[in-house]
Amino acid sequence: MEHVRKAMQFAITGMALVISFLALSWAVSLRADMNEFYSALSTWLLGGALLVLSVTVVGTIAFYAYDIRQAASRRATRERLAEFIIEGQAIIALCHERSRGGEDAPDGEALAWRDEVVEYLTSPSGLGRDFAARFENGNGLPMGMTVLGLPYSRVETYARVRVARLSQIVEALGDASLR
Repeated sequence: MEHVRKAMQFAITGMALVISFLALSWAVSLRADMNEFYSALSTWLLGGALLVLSVTVVGTIAFYAYDIRQAASRRATRERLAEFIIEGQAIIALCHERSRGGEDAPDGEALAWRDEVVEYLTSPSGLGRDFAARFENGNGLPMGMTVLGLPYSRVETYARVRVARLSQIVEALGDASLR
């Protein structure tokens, strides 16, 4: 969808420039005629062509400035989600460490991490409730094998599902040609 929008912007800009240059060249050729009617017509054509040209240039600059801001925002979002992925992987590693040491499963850490991610996703700078719902949904993900017993395997699976969803979200944001 992004590439279609950029192609349309390019086509519209190109058409406006071509029309402006045609009007300018016609107006200049009419200027050669000293007839009062053609002189007035050429003045209007020159003014109109310059107006279209100016609006096209300003619009193109504004469009690309907006695109740059959007790209920076998406990049910052991807980086923050990557941090969450690393934190989720640390929780998975913590499950393995604690199971070997006979300590309690990191339920609290996993829930705090999940709450932080959902809070970020639903915040004004986040992606919205639809992405928070996607983050929470494990449907369609293959069930993995684990060597951990309960309750560690439950926390590990809980974190793995959410890490996988975050990875998919980061991948989808990267596909928007915003690098």
